[in-house]
Amino acid sequence: MSKPRFNSSQAVFILAAETILNSMERYLSKFTAFRPKYVLEWLTSLRTELAAAANLPDEDARRAASVMLRVDLVQQNLACCALWQKLARFINGAYAANVVDIQLAAAGHSKYKTAYSGNWADSKSMLTSASNFLKANLATLTADGNMDPNFEKEFNT
Repeated sequence: MSKPRFNSSQAVFILAAETILNSMERYLSKFTAFRPKYVLEWLTSLRTELAAAANLPDEDARRAASVMLRVDLVQQNLACCALWQKLARFINGAYAANVVDIQLAAAGHSKYKTAYSGNWADSKSMLTSASNFLKANLATLTADGNMDPNFEKEFNT
């Protein structure tokens, strides 16, 4: 990421640029004598670009959009962790006590704590493991009414 050449808020930058353009327009003949490209059409073009920049969302508006997405992502992650906990209960009901830990590990248990804390890579890994576990063990999990067969679809959705 490059370092900004003019480190200020958007509003301050726009104000400074407008001040510069006003000064250039006031002394346009001197600027044109210095460099021929400094003519009224060039200044008008810059003013148009500046007006477009001024209409862009400011930093707070841009930040709000990403923060709102993160809030939604956190809620979705918590919902996924709650579904994983349901799966863990189904695993406990479907397997003998001496193999439950092995099956929980196969379903992604080692990633649960960090996934719940918001580690997105571990969330994805845990959910992938759980989805694969559900697919591979659906018959065992649904035996004797332990788990509704539709839970796999709910989980994967």
